[in-house]
Parts: sequence; structure tokens; C-alpha cells
Amino acid sequence: MEKIYKVEGMHCSHCSARVEKALAEMGLKVSVSLEKGEVAVSGDTINDALVKETIEDLGFDVK
Repeated sequence: MEKIYKVEGMHCSHCSARVEKALAEMGLKVSVSLEKGEVAVSGDTINDALVKETIEDLGFDVK
């Protein structure tokens, strides 16, 4: 399963690395596109609310 989230506020590689690390710790495979403002996650099960909460707790907005 794969989901793509629109995320605002990520401007640099440090931002994307923080998001990648936090979501990878949840057991998800993560790909961040700063240019598109997107975070793609894949895994067997994706808890949508938890992914959004994790990203927002890092200071970014999920649209």
C-alpha cells in the first residue's frame, strides 16, 4: 500500500531528513519530494492519522 501526502513547510534536506527518519521509525518506507511538497509512504499497513500527526508534530502542515 502507498499513500502520498501534500506537506507544506519543508524547505531543505534537513526538513526532509527529519520527516523520513520519523516515519521510518514507524516501519514505513518513505520518499520525500521537496520540489513537489510531497511525502510518499508505503508499507503493509498505514495509519493515516498517525502519519499526519507525526508530520505535524515536526512542525509541517499536511494538506
